[in-house]
Amino acid sequence: MRFALCAAVVAVSISASFAAPEANQTLSLGQAEDTALRNQASVAIAGTQVRQAESTLIVARSAYYPQLLGDWQYSFTDVRGGRQFTTVSGITAGAGGSTEQHQSSLVTTYTLFDSGLRRARLHEARATVDQAGSGLDFARVDLTSRVATDYFTLLRSQRAVTLARERVDQAQAHLNLVAARIEAGLAANVDRYPLEAELAQARLALIEAENSVRQASITLSNAMGLTATEQYQAEEPPAEPNIAALTSAADALAAAERLRPDLRETQAAARIAAAGLEQARVTSRPVLSVNASHVWKVEPAPSERDALLSAELSFPIFDAGARRARAESARQGLQAAQLRLAQLGKDITAQVAQARLAATNAWERMNAAAVSVNAARESLRSAEARYQAGLAIPIEITDAQIAYYNAQLEAAAARYDYFTALSALRNAVGLPILDFKDLAEQRVLQP
Repeated sequence: MRFALCAAVVAVSISASFAAPEANQTLSLGQAEDTALRNQASVAIAGTQVRQAESTLIVARSAYYPQLLGDWQYSFTDVRGGRQFTTVSGITAGAGGSTEQHQSSLVTTYTLFDSGLRRARLHEARATVDQAGSGLDFARVDLTSRVATDYFTLLRSQRAVTLARERVDQAQAHLNLVAARIEAGLAANVDRYPLEAELAQARLALIEAENSVRQASITLSNAMGLTATEQYQAEEPPAEPNIAALTSAADALAAAERLRPDLRETQAAARIAAAGLEQARVTSRPVLSVNASHVWKVEPAPSERDALLSAELSFPIFDAGARRARAESARQGLQAAQLRLAQLGKDITAQVAQARLAATNAWERMNAAAVSVNAARESLRSAEARYQAGLAIPIEITDAQIAYYNAQLEAAAARYDYFTALSALRNAVGLPILDFKDLAEQRVLQP
């Protein structure tokens, strides 16, 4: 199925890019991920590497099968005037003193023994296919994680625009309230200044929030592999999954050790290095090759059949240390691959633990932010009521309004940070994110 996916990815990338979502339409997370997988060059490149590795494997396997070759030879010799030449073209025989010869044969060859070179090359080719396939899986996981992060950044920016507009409306309403009291002679004209300053700041915050939405849309478009810079409307995720429903850190780590494609890729790289060392060791010793061949001379008649069994022993007497250097290079390459594999295991442990802690922190922030929003809302209502009763000054309203706005911003940030942390946890486990369902409680750690 991986190879079928690879072929589909390459075919789509070569033919034409997937149609970009229309500007200002509602874009779901699933649509964003699907668009990225169809358009991003990183996935297409990984797919071509799989096909290349498969071709290398076919070449390595072919060494275990007989090879059939058709052979045709033709010669023409002219000895007139003391001159002699031979041609292999299709010229017909000339007159006097010229000769013509041709021969057609079928040659079958088969390698019976080659001191283990075929085996080492086959092991290397198989590991290369595994490495390329794991690389394709890793490209998909990494891409969907990046798209999900950019998607939630866009959602956060959209929410900031909504809150900024509400802040502008509130600031205008508060200014109208103060203006009415000034007109009624119940407040001094100086009371309007803090409210006017707050309205100006609210309008500036709205402009900044709208620009952030445009920037987030551009970033998401690039992550999806599109050149378009239109503004998209991201779809709100469903209710936040309860952090208590997530599996334990130990289960998450076990899933990562089983599913991480970069771990499988690094393991395959170690096998490739081991196969390279095996080849270097074979060639550093005398190499014995035993080959069988069969030649069937089809024409000229009568036909002839020849069978040949040949053995060849080769051993370079002096190569200026090349064989020893190749073997040492292969040993160092294997050692480096083993060190990378060991370090990756440590990195995976840290990444899974950090991702789960980030999700837990975001969950707690989200709950705490909800309490802060309720408290800030009540403080604002109290400040408005006390001002109308002549028991507060305008600066108390502006302070309460700013506190309420900041509390709402923090609540929005915590909510989308929570979904981003769940995305990071799924990425740390080694799974792509194809829809909101993949971030729902138990699904976070399930294929």
